[in-house]
Amino acid sequence: MWTDESLLFHLWVDGEPVPWCVPKVARYGGEVPTPRRLAMKHWQGLIAQAWEYRKQGSAIPDESRKPLDGPLSCRLFFILPRPHSKKKSEVWAETKADLDNLCKAVHDSLQRCGVLTNDSRIVELRAAKAWTPHGGPNVMPTGVRIEIRRAPATLDETYTRNERIYAWDE
Repeated sequence: MWTDESLLFHLWVDGEPVPWCVPKVARYGGEVPTPRRLAMKHWQGLIAQAWEYRKQGSAIPDESRKPLDGPLSCRLFFILPRPHSKKKSEVWAETKADLDNLCKAVHDSLQRCGVLTNDSRIVELRAAKAWTPHGGPNVMPTGVRIEIRRAPATLDETYTRNERIYAWDE
């Protein structure tokens, strides 16, 4: 599994995660602001605000404020608002928002606010989405937990870590 030394960046972002969406382009150029696109821009702004708040609120050395570069591993855990129609026993958010589009919105935002040099540097991705726990005093807020680590030095480490999800031998 991952060692603590490999963790380069972690962040919790409060808010309702919004998936990435394609911009509509007007006839003579320019972007048409659609409600989905505006919601995505707002979500990306919340990610940038969380990063700025973390930079200002803690004693992060200047050298660690440089954008991360090289092969990186990323873990994202999304907590989505539970619809009233979902049972208390349902944990995983199998509907509402494609997981890959949720990830893309986060990666683009991390690149824009200077956490990553380029989101193409992410070579390994683990992501999940779940509903908020139902009821109780310690209900988890909606948002995303972001962790970025150095990618393993060899493919063997990734191969064993992912419990043989790659079937290259077979």
